Amino acid sequence: MLPSYQDLMLPILQCVAQHTSISTRALSDVLVEQLNIPEKARQQKLKNGQLVLTNRISWASIYLRKSGLLESKARGMLSITKAGQRIAKDADIDAINNQFLMQFPSFAAFMQASRAPQIPKEKEVDRTSLERLEAAHHEINTQLALSLKEKILSASPAFFEKLVIELLLAMGYGGSMEDAGAVIGQTGDGGIDGIIKADRLGLDNIYVQAKRWQGTVGEPAIRDFVGALTGYHGANKGVFITTGKFSKNAQKFFPKNGAKVVLVDGELLTKLMIEYNIGVSDQQAYVVKTIDIDFFDSE
Repeated sequence: MLPSYQDLMLPILQCVAQHTSISTRALSDVLVEQLNIPEKARQQKLKNGQLVLTNRISWASIYLRKSGLLESKARGMLSITKAGQRIAKDADIDAINNQFLMQFPSFAAFMQASRAPQIPKEKEVDRTSLERLEAAHHEINTQLALSLKEKILSASPAFFEKLVIELLLAMGYGGSMEDAGAVIGQTGDGGIDGIIKADRLGLDNIYVQAKRWQGTVGEPAIRDFVGALTGYHGANKGVFITTGKFSKNAQKFFPKNGAKVVLVDGELLTKLMIEYNIGVSDQQAYVVKTIDIDFFDSE
């Protein structure tokens, strides 16, 4: 029998603690040996073809990272934090689960963000199957968005430029890949800057700035953006993208020159990536069916 993702949390933490860093693939091999997971159980698969064990290790690792016990400084690699070392060495801790992780503010905030806002806190039995399905879908997308942001922040400036261009093209802006790539370039702070077509014919232009920042973008940056938009670039529409957040004053800033500006923060950026399939792929689809009343009424 395979251990649950929560049962895997402590073994994963202890395993990573024994290494400076370890790949997720190597971690899986070590866990299989340490936990004596039989071959038949290891080969269990989800409907989408992914190994159940791989899926559970992935979820457990995500939760440990969100708690600040593990971190991922390189793609596909896990390393332990000081907080994680303390937990791994504590002989009094014989298990880690979601309830245990709630003591860490970052995990509590993560779980709060993962809950579907339209569904009130209530007993699981009181919710319909469709409500539970929607809540699970919301949680998966929230966690996916957070993982996307981690990937973006660890990627190179060149990759970030490619990501933004592909997203804009997928949304119907920028003309062709060649057109967009020719006019959008990197800036000194790891962001991008340039003019793109608002449509394939280029009847209107949009000024784009994108900043790969973790912090907060304030009003001065937006004011400078609007100034460059209308002055230097001669455009009247602009999109400012950041992987971080916008301050309240930045969000309230209203250009007096009639320019139209859209602010895209890290949360909206990852939502758009999921919506337009940039950096993600379909894993599994569930079709919910209901009775066709017309079919039976025609009798």
